Amino acid sequence: MFRFINNILEQFLPCFNRQASWINFCAIIIGFIMRPDMRGVSSVISALRLKPEHYTALLKFFRSNAFDIDSLYRKPIAVFLKTLPPETIDGKVILVGDHIKISKEGRRMPAIEKLHQES
Repeated sequence: MFRFINNILEQFLPCFNRQASWINFCAIIIGFIMRPDMRGVSSVISALRLKPEHYTALLKFFRSNAFDIDSLYRKPIAVFLKTLPPETIDGKVILVGDHIKISKEGRRMPAIEKLHQES
């Protein structure tokens, strides 16, 4: 499992200007994986058993110029497609989703048809 996670995180290295920034990114991702609750950066600090003084440094990382945000947004999709290629039929990717009866709140999306079936 550790080797698998390491191989995935290594693919994110080109997104960062410095290796130290990439190491911080890896620590944050590992912290997100290990955290027992959903308190954000506080959860990462407690999961990794870091000193509380590192809290502001981790917050600054998210607004840092040490990485290209556009390439970092695109990278997870590229890594996913490379690591776990999806099933396709006639060149089209198969996506599986579950059905919920609660409609989404928000604006209407054009060209999206709403289907509702009572069980």
